[in-house]
Parts: sequence; structure tokens; C-alpha cells
Amino acid sequence: MIRYTPDARKDVLRLYAWQAARSEELAERFRELLNETENRIAARPKMFPSAAGGDARKCLMRFGRGVYVLYFTIDGEDQVILRVWHGREERR
Repeated sequence: MIRYTPDARKDVLRLYAWQAARSEELAERFRELLNETENRIAARPKMFPSAAGGDARKCLMRFGRGVYVLYFTIDGEDQVILRVWHGREERR
């Protein structure tokens, strides 16, 4: 099962709002692709590489000309999305 941390939820809402400001259709495609990416992570979480040598893993989600990065950990049967960023975003 996929779970989101509060920071990851804020990330998704922010990124969705950014897409929606440009086009509702674009925002809906973003949401659909995010759901597909969640399904990929849930199906085979260990296939994604470790991020920065820690316990977190990263999944790349290509959307349009950009790439989004989903960082997650595996917690038993669950996958916990920690953060979601656009590939060009400054990460803090």
C-alpha cells in the first residue's frame, strides 16, 4: 500500500496546482500518471535504486519534457512516499 508523508502530500498538491494553473487537462494527466507510478512502486518497490546511499529509494516519473522524482521507503508491506519534486527543483 502506498502512503504519503505530510511533506509529500504538500509536494503533490503544489505540483498539481502548478499544472492546473496552466491547464486542467494537464493537471488531470499529471494525476493519472502519478497514480500509474504509485502502482509501479507498489508492484515492485525493490526494483528502484537506493537514493544517496540511504534507506530511501527513488522513482523517476517522466511527464512532458520534465522528470519528477519520487523518494520513498519500504515499511513492511507499505511504501511510504517521502517527497515528490520536479527534477529541476531546488530540494530542501
